[in-house]
Amino acid sequence: MKLYVGVTDTTWFHNLAAQEPPVPDINFWKPGGGAFVALEPGSPFAFKLKAPVNKIAGVGFFHSYTALPLRLMWETFGIRNGRDTYE
Repeated sequence: MKLYVGVTDTTWFHNLAAQEPPVPDINFWKPGGGAFVALEPGSPFAFKLKAPVNKIAGVGFFHSYTALPLRLMWETFGIRNGRDTYE
């Protein structure tokens, strides 16, 4: 089984961790697109916070990859994108 470690923004992580009730799924996105082929569905996906923290802060399980325009990504996932607003 493969494990992928995604380096992520601390603000993104804390924004999602603060949601009440906890969100059941999230959108881990990257600017600029490009297909994500590193994992198969069900594989573990670890979230490592950027420096200066440099620690694994959580883990989830990969579901799927879909390229979406920014507006549709926001309409689909809303705050599960790790931000409070589209702007």
